[in-house]
Amino acid sequence: IPKTLEEKAAELKNILPDEIVSQLISSREFPLFEKLAKNHNPLLAANMVTSYITDLRRRGLNTDKLHEDDYLGILQLVDIKEISKNSALQAMEMRINRIEFKEIKNKLGRMNESELESIIEKIVSENTGMKESALMGLVMKKIAGKADGEAVIRILRKKME
Repeated sequence: IPKTLEEKAAELKNILPDEIVSQLISSREFPLFEKLAKNHNPLLAANMVTSYITDLRRRGLNTDKLHEDDYLGILQLVDIKEISKNSALQAMEMRINRIEFKEIKNKLGRMNESELESIIEKIVSENTGMKESALMGLVMKKIAGKADGEAVIRILRKKME
């Protein structure tokens, strides 16, 4: 017997914030989410089919141009760490404009750890006395989605010691 929407929502609340679960369950994109979340990060998949789609539509982009393969391709790039999850929205926009995955990887590709450390070190040394959150903002602006926030905060805290 297939699960009811209520049963699916209860299961999802174990892995996703309640607000996202509510959006997903009432979304026409829920079946797509279920396919994407089977083998990929469920939170990123949920954001892609809810808030990211909404953002792209608000900017006047035709999200009907995005197909299941586009979502899967982007999630795959994140899974194999070719792009950061912070770049998924930008990658979706690029796919709407039919930019190939290879070009997306080249444009949004993750920076390596030593590159990231160098940028963070420079920002910390140029802004002594600044709070961690302010430095984090400067770093994230500078790297433009080429690294995940977790890596940035880990290195930032190390450099601030």
